[in-house]
Amino acid sequence: MQVPYLYFIPKFYRGGYWTSYDLLNKKFGHKLIGNLCKIFYILLTLVYSGIIVYAPALSLASLDIGLNLYQCCVLTTCVCIFYTSLGGLKAVIWTDVIQSSMMIFGFVLIVVKGFSTFGITPIIEQAKENNLLNLLDPATFMFDIRYRHSFWSIVVGSTFGLWRSEEHTSELQS
Repeated sequence: MQVPYLYFIPKFYRGGYWTSYDLLNKKFGHKLIGNLCKIFYILLTLVYSGIIVYAPALSLASLDIGLNLYQCCVLTTCVCIFYTSLGGLKAVIWTDVIQSSMMIFGFVLIVVKGFSTFGITPIIEQAKENNLLNLLDPATFMFDIRYRHSFWSIVVGSTFGLWRSEEHTSELQS
């Protein structure tokens, strides 16, 4: 498998581009496209940041420790800013590694506990009753936006959606 950045980084370097927005501005001859992309990226990042602060704050607020949801959002934001500025990027990366490991371990633990408590057969039977195992359903591969979990929304949307734009922008700026 070829690594994509081996192809586009030299092009950006030879062209003297600092960001993908510079490339868009030069390619289209005016700054409108680049500025629109910047605005959409900022909006996307704001929504994403709101979600990643709100989710842990919601779980923290449900602990009944005397803080409401808004106070938990402020607390979560302050803790994230503190450990990021104190430890730098290395602290953030190691925190992500630990969190990812814990999530994978938790998922495996839930699957093992579920299988040991209920057995494999009842779980598969219930999944069949609720049509969760029907991968050959024609609705799975249709382009209808009203169908929530289709192949296109999960695989293609996750691949080229939120994460893709952040990845390219951060690689170009570093």
